Amino acid sequence: MPSRNVHPKLVLLELAEEGRGSRIMDLIADTNVWYDIGAGRRDPGALKSDGNRLVATPTSFLEIASRIDQRALNERKKAAAAVVSHADDIAEDPESHLRKLWGRGAGAQFPWIEGFKVIAQATSVSQLGNGVRDFHQNVSRKLNVQLAQAWREYHWSDFSDQVANAIDQHCPGYKAARESGRYIYLRKENAKTFADAMQSNEVRSYIVASTFIRAQLGAETLRTPTQAEHNHAEPLLAPYVGAYIEYVIGCATGSFAPQPNDFGDSECFLYLQNNNALLSSDHKWVKIARKVCPSHYLDPEMKVAN
Repeated sequence: MPSRNVHPKLVLLELAEEGRGSRIMDLIADTNVWYDIGAGRRDPGALKSDGNRLVATPTSFLEIASRIDQRALNERKKAAAAVVSHADDIAEDPESHLRKLWGRGAGAQFPWIEGFKVIAQATSVSQLGNGVRDFHQNVSRKLNVQLAQAWREYHWSDFSDQVANAIDQHCPGYKAARESGRYIYLRKENAKTFADAMQSNEVRSYIVASTFIRAQLGAETLRTPTQAEHNHAEPLLAPYVGAYIEYVIGCATGSFAPQPNDFGDSECFLYLQNNNALLSSDHKWVKIARKVCPSHYLDPEMKVAN
């Protein structure tokens, strides 16, 4: 079901509840938060109040880097600069993080902050590809804009196809309608049946198992997880599984329409273990987080109303 990603950096986060009362959290910020900080709509000082830390994700870098043109450059520069100036950490890529959650060891490390720096310092789109000189650090950085765009298009297409396929089984014609730019939704009398099916133990187990496939990225042969591995990973992935299910239900019932950034935003839920919490300005994902993992949602500025 959930889409595959392909990238590499953070720390293993075990499921532990000690110290939660203090609410000192690592805030996993989705991409719109960095745009908001860059535009002055959010205050990083307020977000970090009480010792909270801001964490960016590699997916945010790839979203900021993709489809970048001269018209959008200034906004992208400000978002990237917000990460460079205010992020306390850059998470490892989802596959590397999943490897740790499944007990398969650390993945490769990648200096994602360098990617944010090249966008923040560029004065033109052509300079991104030719090289942006950082005289302070005496290095030159380049960005493959076309590759970033290809990544975004592939993964959004894969993610949306998986969602459409799941819905189409219960709402025939949904996928064809989406491919033609239209929307159809489940009738009210069928919505509860669909929601119950999506929330079944079988579907939850399937989604958990799909992340094990992602954790094996690069392996010569794939295998299914053992029951012990599944039992260990399942509670760690509960926020992601719950969010994915609620998202599919929402798309099927017309609560909201799928958007191209939804794949990247959903990936933030993969990191919600221990004292990690989602930080988002998107009403849809805030609503989902408040429903499926309220202890892993925090917005010190309370920007999104109930």
